[in-house]
Amino acid sequence: MSKKELVKTVFDGHQAERTPVGFWHHFVEDVYHANALKDDQIKPANLAGHQQFLKDIEPDYIKIMTDGYFQYPNEKLQKAEHLSEVGEIEPLANDDPWIQEQIQFAKEVEALHNNQLYSFYNIFGPLTTFKILYDDQDERVSRFYQEDPELFAKILKVIAGDIQKVIEGILSETTVDGIYYSTQDLQSDDFTDKDFIELVKPLDTALLNRAKELKPHHILHVCGYLGAHNRLEKFADYPASAVNWATGPEKLSIEDGKKIFKDKVVVGGFQNTADDLIYKGTEEEIKAYTKQLIKEAGDTPYVIGADCTIPADTPREHFEWVRQASIEEAAENEK
Repeated sequence: MSKKELVKTVFDGHQAERTPVGFWHHFVEDVYHANALKDDQIKPANLAGHQQFLKDIEPDYIKIMTDGYFQYPNEKLQKAEHLSEVGEIEPLANDDPWIQEQIQFAKEVEALHNNQLYSFYNIFGPLTTFKILYDDQDERVSRFYQEDPELFAKILKVIAGDIQKVIEGILSETTVDGIYYSTQDLQSDDFTDKDFIELVKPLDTALLNRAKELKPHHILHVCGYLGAHNRLEKFADYPASAVNWATGPEKLSIEDGKKIFKDKVVVGGFQNTADDLIYKGTEEEIKAYTKQLIKEAGDTPYVIGADCTIPADTPREHFEWVRQASIEEAAENEK
């Protein structure tokens, strides 16, 4: 069974001959401020990073990292201290470089593996895209919402529409198999569950449904970056075939998470910082934990991964130890 067949089998909801393995990290140092539209060194660096990663790690599938395209290209939004300074914004044109260059970049990454791997393109939801403009200053974004909820909602809808253009281009014009859709709660007491469910969730689910119309399999990433917490029950019915959450910050194991997300494929299991096992563990520790994760998943279709991006200098042999443990566990189960 090829790696692509292996991953597709799991995403189709079936048990494969072994558990697939996939990790990822950034290839540009300052991902929040790197701008591939203004710095012509960013895209080549990101592409070279993917190429080296594929050579060194030989992953079972690939998540395409969008370093250089984090910043939504609206200067009024980028510079705003108050929402009143922005007013209503216009959607990007279909031929805007932020859209078209991402489509071209996806094609170039796909060419690196000649369509031999299942691939997922990183997409940030509209709220996360909004937050990234201000270095994840959740309180600032929450203040914008308090200043003018109606205008805030209009801006989010415009951003969502432009994200949809990226999704449609990626899934209809390239060989990318799906999207890795990153979303999270706003980390502010002033932005309630009710606000999220009424304002953000419909946009998230509409984008995932549009993606599903084009390709069947997509990963929902409920992001716990920098220790962010999310009430995971709000995401349980999101229309994605797989889900990845932060087992560390959420203090929710693979076994317990299955109870929330039910029929979804589970992706993850390893915490992802330089203080965690994937970075500093021994071969014996990493293999033992990998096998424990596979046992926890049980009959649930499962893909081994991490809570989020891992440190770029994680020793390469650690990934191979995870894969070898997956192979060993599969062989043991056949006895």
